[in-house]
Amino acid sequence: MITKKMTVFYCEFCGRHRLRSVKAHEETCTLNPQRRCKLCGAPAGSIDPIIEKYWKKFIVFEIKECDEEALVSTNQAIYLEPFTWRDVSFDVGGCPICCLAILRQMGLTFYYHDSVHKDFDYKKLVKEWWDEKATEELRKDQEWVNW
Repeated sequence: MITKKMTVFYCEFCGRHRLRSVKAHEETCTLNPQRRCKLCGAPAGSIDPIIEKYWKKFIVFEIKECDEEALVSTNQAIYLEPFTWRDVSFDVGGCPICCLAILRQMGLTFYYHDSVHKDFDYKKLVKEWWDEKATEELRKDQEWVNW
């Protein structure tokens, strides 16, 4: 039997792990509050004001219940002003990765906040983003040729 000791690197934000450094991943991790976007090029900290804007749209409060064995505490959210992922996407200029980062950093998971995530398809949005960029580049090339 052969045994090996290996160093495993973990992302400080999401827990992703690899046998090699995750430094490059951490810079763009969607759970990193000081992330930079590798898709739209948004600098670190650029989504902070947008997150603040959406935090003001609901109130989170703690409910404490006592059962026979322990005190149970859960968080509940009341939406003061409903919003969807399309609103978030508009505020980040349509970038699907920045939109996902805001939803993840706010803790708006699909299972608990279906109204926010309704028909949110990350892979489809990224494909559409790249298709749009390719179309823009093709149009620019054609304008250059026709000039």
